[in-house]
Amino acid sequence: MIGDTARMSSAWTEPDVDGVVEELPSPEPSDLEERAGVDSLEQLQTRRRMLIENNTRLFALHGSFGLFDDFRKQRVEAEKIGARMRLTKEGAKVTEAMVDAEAYGGELSGYGAFMDQALSDKIEYLQKLTEISEIEESIRSREIELRAYIAESGLR
Repeated sequence: MIGDTARMSSAWTEPDVDGVVEELPSPEPSDLEERAGVDSLEQLQTRRRMLIENNTRLFALHGSFGLFDDFRKQRVEAEKIGARMRLTKEGAKVTEAMVDAEAYGGELSGYGAFMDQALSDKIEYLQKLTEISEIEESIRSREIELRAYIAESGLR
């Protein structure tokens, strides 16, 4: 519910230059927002900005035109180099299939852990994206509620 300000924190945190999070006072809603019983636009926009600012790495990797696939390919190539070196050191006849198998799933390969972390990051990205979408929906809904409130006030 848009007018439900109980879910909005009376203060929010924002990282400073050193990455230290400081608590800032929540902006007060305008008189119109208060009378209409809607969330403050400034509060909603600030929450949205903070979600984006605090999760820029996730958005850069997994968002539109994200760089995750580039990082994954770099990781695979590094794992292949390591696998080829280990297999050569063991004196085995090295084939591309052996290198691939070792790079993607060998005991010494870190690719599995890398992909597990990527999955966790992608889930967190989707959760943050959903939060941002919900805030944007609240902003749109709030505008409609304000227009309705103003129209009703004019009829009285």
